[in-house]
Amino acid sequence: FKPIYLINEYSRVFYGAEPNELVTVNYEMKNPLPEKERFQGKVYLITDHHTFSAGSIFAEMFKYYHMGKIIGEPTGNLYSFNGFALANFTLPHSKLSFQISSVYNIANNQEEGLKSVEPDVFVDPNDDPIAYILENFIAN
Repeated sequence: FKPIYLINEYSRVFYGAEPNELVTVNYEMKNPLPEKERFQGKVYLITDHHTFSAGSIFAEMFKYYHMGKIIGEPTGNLYSFNGFALANFTLPHSKLSFQISSVYNIANNQEEGLKSVEPDVFVDPNDDPIAYILENFIAN
């Protein structure tokens, strides 16, 4: 077992910061394999309002890199969002404890704002997205 701050260079930057220090980490964009080297079959990603956190990041990248079709509902949280490590605070007089997200993640497409990842094909929440894919895409 290794402490989280030893796992990768980005974690070391966050956990190695001084108290009250603002740290910016710019991730190098890593493109997926060229299209001719990717799987050539049809790929579908199902999302809904329960798709959060890393799932939203994955869905945004899946859409950004045109890796297949997203079927279902918009993701449950935004693709640019606060998260990751939590900063713990205790108020000095009331001793009330609380946590604040210490990281603001900006999506691959560099857009910020209140946006979920929208599906390419919306499926009503009352319908089964797997059945929809089988009926509308696989059967054809």
